[in-house]
Amino acid sequence: MKVDAPSISLGMTQEGLEKPVIETPVDAARKKSLEGPSFSLGMTQDESEAPITDDKKSGKWDVDKIEARRNPTRLKVVSRDCKSPFVQQEVVIKNRYTSEEKAIWKLIFGGDNEKKETQRVVWDKVFETVSEEKTEIFFLRTLEPGKRVYGNIIDCWATVLNDEERLRSAGSPHRLFCGHCIFMMLQAVGGMKQLQDLKNFDLVFFPILEGNHFYVIVFEFKNPAIYLLDNMHHGVSPVTCKDDNDYHKNSTPYKVKHFMMLYLRQWKNPKVERLLMENIQLVQLEWATTDNVTDCGIFTMRHMEMFMESYKKFECGFKKVES
Repeated sequence: MKVDAPSISLGMTQEGLEKPVIETPVDAARKKSLEGPSFSLGMTQDESEAPITDDKKSGKWDVDKIEARRNPTRLKVVSRDCKSPFVQQEVVIKNRYTSEEKAIWKLIFGGDNEKKETQRVVWDKVFETVSEEKTEIFFLRTLEPGKRVYGNIIDCWATVLNDEERLRSAGSPHRLFCGHCIFMMLQAVGGMKQLQDLKNFDLVFFPILEGNHFYVIVFEFKNPAIYLLDNMHHGVSPVTCKDDNDYHKNSTPYKVKHFMMLYLRQWKNPKVERLLMENIQLVQLEWATTDNVTDCGIFTMRHMEMFMESYKKFECGFKKVES
């Protein structure tokens, strides 16, 4: 990245004038070669690295290399105040919209009477992460009432929740959220291979898309258990929990369990044998629906955000369904 002189006026007349270059003691010191220490600093000191260029005549600097030297990659530590249990992290669905939220809603759901020139905006990227999770306004519009949420939106939501886990309070469980294309584990842990064995996590979430229906499977490690969160009542839901010695006869939740156990064994997770003995528990929800077949994606996103099992009472703010 090269930084040129600004094209706007600086309020000063600079034409035809060129200030002489005056070498300060600091500049003279910078020109001297620096020899590396004879002992190891624990850092890579590649001698083949090109020096930072400083072209004083053209006024151009190699900004990328300057920033790389100035801001080395490191794990950012979140302050204790941000992790306070009194800081509201989850969405409170009973709160009124803020002016910012209304503006974002208007941007995303601009209406059907848009001009052809502005209809191209729906393909603009409005969310993107370093792990290449991204989405466009077109897909965000599937959050509109009466529409089925696109799977990519749930994957982006999982990324947001993983980022917010940095702010969890000391007593909260460490949760990991995966996308609906299961077992992209390295992507879920942010590319950090040292976390792939999942030993640092208490709960791991898998949003599952079966047919046109979303639901969540949760693996708990601290008190080994496996949970299924489904917004539809068990009697009408297309999701079943059938365990069979023949893998091909298993229902989808038990197939997910099968692959998860293979993964944990590969990474020598100490909880794998305990989890292997556990049956999948269907969590009874007071807000379970019987005729809502379109909002399963919204329920799934909320269940991922709020479920902590033995750590906290499971409340989502949804209206209870009277039996």
